[in-house]
Amino acid sequence: MVRTLQQQNALAIVENQPIPSAFDFASVNLAVGFDDESHILNVQGMTSLRSLAMALKDPSLSNQRFQIGSHVSSDGNLTTAQRLTSLRAQAVVEHLAAFYEIEASRLIPVGYGATTPLQPGQGVGVENTRIQVINISGM
Repeated sequence: MVRTLQQQNALAIVENQPIPSAFDFASVNLAVGFDDESHILNVQGMTSLRSLAMALKDPSLSNQRFQIGSHVSSDGNLTTAQRLTSLRAQAVVEHLAAFYEIEASRLIPVGYGATTPLQPGQGVGVENTRIQVINISGM
């Protein structure tokens, strides 16, 4: 469906922008820990990224590109949420490139802010804060 829409010039998806939820790309949500209200990875976050790095190094994924989307729960300040998620997505990309030699060109960091909660109406619930890895190959 994505290729058909691209061929018709009806697809308005940009790899470095949030992907509308109407498009069902292969993705996984990860709980990645950061120091309180910052973009600094904590030990739990680094451990989570180790598992992701091993998956990204698998030969079957070596030619694939991924959007690294960061989401946070909303406290009402959407500007702060947007900035924080942009920094967190970039921190994940930099960590994977520096520690696991994943080519940064395969990873596109995108901050989603608080625009796409997993649990709408849950506000600042931890379930809405996550890193989403979306396969964007073929876009």
